[in-house]
Amino acid sequence: MKKPKPASPNISINRQGSSCNSQGIGADQHDISDRRPVMSEETTGCTHDIQSQHRELLDYYAGIELQHIYLEVYAERYHSLRQYFEAYYCYRHGLVTRQNKPDWAQILPHAMPSKAARATGNLKLCVSELKLPLEVMVGKLKTLVRDDELSVAAIQHLLEQELAYVRITREEWKRLKDKGLLKAMPADYYRPDAQCYQDADSRFQRAAISFS
Repeated sequence: MKKPKPASPNISINRQGSSCNSQGIGADQHDISDRRPVMSEETTGCTHDIQSQHRELLDYYAGIELQHIYLEVYAERYHSLRQYFEAYYCYRHGLVTRQNKPDWAQILPHAMPSKAARATGNLKLCVSELKLPLEVMVGKLKTLVRDDELSVAAIQHLLEQELAYVRITREEWKRLKDKGLLKAMPADYYRPDAQCYQDADSRFQRAAISFS
């Protein structure tokens, strides 16, 4: 059977959490490209209004990145996902340039530091690392496809729950690598009867990396 063409998803970013409204839309409806928030050019003197408008603009851009991720997963182009994950994360956390472009460089200082990374006080001695390896995140997306549950809402929920970056020292990064945990989680992460089942911190614990 021919794979159906995906509907253009209509999404809404909830700044307060992971809940969202999402549905496929027909040709007679508008997608997100028709809903770009208008930035007021009037000088109101109200900083709160300006910040609110800017947040709406960043949420709009984050929504575009969600659509990119949806289409890339639908097309099984998983190799392209890292850049869209990073862009989505930047927009959600306000890590942007003055031109409202994703600023990858801000991820490192923004990421939650390990105890050792905090103690160094030197970003040059640290690296940013996805809390869950990219390969594991991709695996979760493939599960949505397998279970016929792929939607923008499902992707957004997954990213709000799982997409996070940490800052660790280069020595800690090497420990992860030596234990084979750069691209994988410990086996117990997948075992429902294990204490660390679905615990994103489990790979760091195996490498003696502490965040508290």
